[in-house]
Amino acid sequence: MNDYEDLLDDVYKEVPVLEMDLSEHEDKAFYYRNAIFIDRNLPAIKKREHLYEEYAHFLYTVGDISNQDRTDNRKQETLARNRAMSMSINLESIIDSYNQGLREYWEVAEYLGFSVAYVYKSVQEIKKIYGLIIEYKNYVLKFVNDYTISVDKK
Repeated sequence: MNDYEDLLDDVYKEVPVLEMDLSEHEDKAFYYRNAIFIDRNLPAIKKREHLYEEYAHFLYTVGDISNQDRTDNRKQETLARNRAMSMSINLESIIDSYNQGLREYWEVAEYLGFSVAYVYKSVQEIKKIYGLIIEYKNYVLKFVNDYTISVDKK
């Protein structure tokens, strides 16, 4: 099984996930009426990224938030997106990547099974929460540029 299928198995225990052709739909994945819908034509990496976000909607959003002109709906959308990123890429996974000898965003993305853009956005969210330099366990993580992730042992 690949990473997407593993996540799919875990999520499906709590909420149905339906893969279907969404090529005519604006969104490539969405949570609606207690089910997650994902475009079956997406590559596995994109399916996994979308599944994390839609699962976060299942866990954290309330009601129909499709109208993004409303402030409270945008807040819920942002919350779900941020929670999805923190569920999928966190300090532990960054340290694990470092321990594998990986420093560049593209290397980390490949190792963790995400797109480079997704890793980059996740790191931006981590920086918002923790700052540019983070002391965590026996490591110091530094996010000082947009190309590499620096991790040092204390």
